[in-house]
Amino acid sequence: MSTKSDKIKEIIKGERAAVETYGQVFEKYGADSQIDKLRYFSKDHKEAVMELNNIARQNNIEIPESSGAWGSWSKLVTGTAKMLGEKSALKALKEGEEHGLKEYEDLLSSSSVPTQLKTMVQDKFIPMQRKHIQDIDSLMSRVS
Repeated sequence: MSTKSDKIKEIIKGERAAVETYGQVFEKYGADSQIDKLRYFSKDHKEAVMELNNIARQNNIEIPESSGAWGSWSKLVTGTAKMLGEKSALKALKEGEEHGLKEYEDLLSSSSVPTQLKTMVQDKFIPMQRKHIQDIDSLMSRVS
């Protein structure tokens, strides 16, 4: 059974992985004007890490220093996608956003998570993930 601390740590690791993944895409496609919108997504995830770290501190939960296994998998997928092209990189980003959305939705059903975090997830993070997915879909439709 997952504890409050496990849930929060996993969400932080996922957000860290998102920041790392966007960074990899910027390394490859940074000069592409279509990718500029993604910089806002990366900023959203960086802010989420800060907010989640604050909640962890308030609940005396040790803050993970890395993205863990999800980050390693994400780097592998994004690295492969970068070799295959921009559309593949966008697809990898979308899959990461969908994974994050599922994690947030799962978190809402946990009784071990503080109400403050559930409210933040419901009001801010889930809508953010959905918007990212929608916008990445739009970008994918414009990239050959």
